[in-house]
Amino acid sequence: MLTREEIIKKAREVANKLGVTSLPRKTFIAKTGISEWQIINLFDSWNEVVIEAGLTPAANIKLEEDELLQAMLDAFLEAKGICPRRKFEKLCRYSTDTYCRRFGSWSKAFTAFHVWIEQTGKQFPYMSELVKQGKAISKAQTEEKKSAIQDNKVPSYTPVPSSTRYGSFLNFRGLQHAPLNEQGVIFLFGMICFELGYVVEAVKPGFPDCEAKRKIDGRKDHWERVRIEFEYQSKNFIEHGHDATCCDLIVCWEHNWADCPIEVLELKNIIKELSE
Repeated sequence: MLTREEIIKKAREVANKLGVTSLPRKTFIAKTGISEWQIINLFDSWNEVVIEAGLTPAANIKLEEDELLQAMLDAFLEAKGICPRRKFEKLCRYSTDTYCRRFGSWSKAFTAFHVWIEQTGKQFPYMSELVKQGKAISKAQTEEKKSAIQDNKVPSYTPVPSSTRYGSFLNFRGLQHAPLNEQGVIFLFGMICFELGYVVEAVKPGFPDCEAKRKIDGRKDHWERVRIEFEYQSKNFIEHGHDATCCDLIVCWEHNWADCPIEVLELKNIIKELSE
């Protein structure tokens, strides 16, 4: 397990290597292999890491469009061509999420890059690939519009019973409302588990709910086995009569068990971090 000091030191090293004063969390994870879970386990927020490393929190910086597109250019040049998003994440000093937020989507960011290259006259030896990729994006968008027009069908939905209740507005990726039960916790964990350094082996009936592995060393690619029990609130573990010696981790929406003898992963706070 890494210490706080080691993560802070890594943040400085990555920032120095990239020549930046602000370091996005996803860029740090892509460059180091350190998992989201390791960061959350030691710090209250990513900004805490950034500040401790002597860097500027990203929230205080308004990135110029030229700076973002220049970084995209540098990444493609290093890749020696137009590369997939996963490889781009490793090569670029900004995450693809940064581009999506700034331009509206990854395809729109790609279009903006194409226009920027033409307007600035930047030297880019992979223009043929760029044009080809642009045509592919345009074709896909056109086909999508045609399909929508041809179908012209309104999906039929089963009326929602008036007794259905919803959690507070979350607006997190594909989840509109916060969980109100254990099933919601399971769904939400499935959405983000890989980002947190977990891979699920099995979800099953009975106790514990889940068999998983957790990355404990990104550089050496070392993992540990974790037995997970899902609960809406951590204290539900007691109410359900579970044996603490047969579980390694409680994943819950809300942690309300003060003297819990088991490690707890509270999704409520983690989602706030991932939404920044």
